[in-house]
Amino acid sequence: MKARSAPKGPGGRSVQPAHAAPGAARPRVLHVALVVGLLALTAVLAGTSLATDSPAFDEVAHLPAGLSYLKTGDFRLSPEHPPLFKMWCAWPLLFMDVRWPGAAEPTWVRPDPFGFGQILLCALNNGQKLIQVGRCMMVLVLLGTGLAVYGLARTLFGPRAGLLALALATLHPSLLAHGRLVTTDLPITFCLALVLLTFAALLRRTTWLRVLAAALALTMAALAKLSWPLILPALAAMALVKLGQRHQVPDAADAADEAPARPVPTPRAPRRLRNAATLLGSFALIGLIVWAGIWTGYGWHNTRLAPLLEAAATPPAGGDRHENVQYLTTAWREALYDAQGRPRSGPLAAFLRLASAKRLLPEPYLYGIAVVLRSSQKRMAYFCGEISDHGWRGYFPLVFALKTPIPVLMLLAAGLAALIARRARPRDPLLLVGCLAFILVYGGYAVFSSIDIGERHLLPVYPPLLALAGAATAWLAAPSRSPRDPTVRAANARGRQGGTRRAAIAVAGGALLVWSLAENLSIHPQYLAYFNELIGGPRHAYEYFVDSSLDWGQDLRRLEAYARQHPTEQLNVCYFGAAVPRAYLPCGSLPSFFDFEPRAPLTAGTYVISVTRLVGLYDAGLRASYWTDAARAAYAERARTLAVAPPPDAPSGVRVRYEQAVRDQADWRARRLVSRLRHRNPDAYVGYTMLLFRLSDDDIAQLTSP
Repeated sequence: MKARSAPKGPGGRSVQPAHAAPGAARPRVLHVALVVGLLALTAVLAGTSLATDSPAFDEVAHLPAGLSYLKTGDFRLSPEHPPLFKMWCAWPLLFMDVRWPGAAEPTWVRPDPFGFGQILLCALNNGQKLIQVGRCMMVLVLLGTGLAVYGLARTLFGPRAGLLALALATLHPSLLAHGRLVTTDLPITFCLALVLLTFAALLRRTTWLRVLAAALALTMAALAKLSWPLILPALAAMALVKLGQRHQVPDAADAADEAPARPVPTPRAPRRLRNAATLLGSFALIGLIVWAGIWTGYGWHNTRLAPLLEAAATPPAGGDRHENVQYLTTAWREALYDAQGRPRSGPLAAFLRLASAKRLLPEPYLYGIAVVLRSSQKRMAYFCGEISDHGWRGYFPLVFALKTPIPVLMLLAAGLAALIARRARPRDPLLLVGCLAFILVYGGYAVFSSIDIGERHLLPVYPPLLALAGAATAWLAAPSRSPRDPTVRAANARGRQGGTRRAAIAVAGGALLVWSLAENLSIHPQYLAYFNELIGGPRHAYEYFVDSSLDWGQDLRRLEAYARQHPTEQLNVCYFGAAVPRAYLPCGSLPSFFDFEPRAPLTAGTYVISVTRLVGLYDAGLRASYWTDAARAAYAERARTLAVAPPPDAPSGVRVRYEQAVRDQADWRARRLVSRLRHRNPDAYVGYTMLLFRLSDDDIAQLTSP
């Protein structure tokens, strides 16, 4: 066989293969070791914190729903959230001794996902143990998200950028917070980052394997969360730029460690038309695979929601249907009909009508779309002391600024500055177009929507943002200009000064990473409550944000530990969350998001108030603004009326109504008390979401007075 000659470099000089240099492999081995080490650190930080939180709000519904899909093939619970990652987290439970409610369980028949979850997790089983198993499965998705962040940054700006972006992802409190919760927020973040990567690879060079990879990534996104179509404009932008390119980027875009790949000319018009046809054919095939993948996720049967869909064409009659069924059927009806009962026009309503009639997609998937449409129109939210169902344009920009570590914000600014100053030149311009388009579309949708209930709705933009922060490494390299440029010649003459500048930049970057690590360790393991120094940390963050940005019911285990340390204190709990506090500790119940028994007598004791309840979100009676002169007068009048009990010989119906009125008035007394605690300094804190007030009988009499 004829020997192959050595490749020729510039000037005809031979270029030795990489393995010829004894130390050439060392940087690559070190690089791989750093990637593995950062992923291991991610697993340690997430793993050591996942057992410290009680079930977050949505976990109480998601994990039991995923287990129900696997055990019964019935998708009635939480159809507004596709099933893939709920089942992913739940499948290890199939190998555990999990007690399952009977088929006649009312919360299953209704269907009531949170009620069913409370039965499964808080009554029949050790819910904390089951939740921790599911969370371990989600940590694997978190590691995949870290790799996706690394892949985005490396593909765009090289290996050093990939390492920086991965380090920022590893230490980011929000990714760690949601990366060990059984919800759909991190899965859609992972899937959409994977979609950007796979479609960029497909556009660089179309092969069957890349078509399949892009299709699988998009299918996973479609089965993760119903917000996945927001990635489509970014894919369209990438495709349009690809079709309009005069040059194309070589496939091995990240082969070199420092220099961006040189573009090569693309073929003329006839070849471009063939390329456009190939691209359209690939997208059509991907669409078909996604459609089949959605059906596969639901087991290729239409499930058992048909009776509900049939009943949805007309309003439920006489209140004989449970409120959960009413909500689902109302959502479906409002998606198809206007307030006058006339069929809605528009492509979405037409699609839902056609898809339901022809069974183009599973019923729960269509139902979920309708529910998401309804819930996205108006949603009660809290922002900087105000409560509204219309949302605020400044909500997501501020929550992003306050829940992102300041070092990350600084490195992101440095990365964007490097792009603008052309210090950083993207190796894959198509991927950069996709990342920027996705950030603008998804971020713009979040800003202009009215679902201002938590920073978690911004998570999908974090991978491309962290990849852009990776461009900050470009400041460590010399500008990529021609050696004949006088500026470059002058810089070469001052080589020592340039080296000093780059060393200073490296030290500054290292200091920012150390700062990020310190921030992470200071909040560990309570990542969900993280806020940066701009507002002094999480202690008073409830003045700005509550709900899933701060308080998602995660501090019951910490309250349980407090109760063990203070066994003589009578704890009365006003709780925001879906878990049942009595499953963790003995306590009395104040008006909570989900009521539980027994009701607390308003006597001397320790009153524990979740901050979401303290500000009055979701319950007007807990707000100080509710207690106007008219409301206080009505409250006092009810108390005077109930001071005289009906005589013993009164009809039973009268006595029943009186007893119910007494219970209702007791709840209003509790609401009056909580509303006046809003401006009282707490005596202690449990975590960052529960405030403790030690009240005497005189305090309670004063706080519950009209």
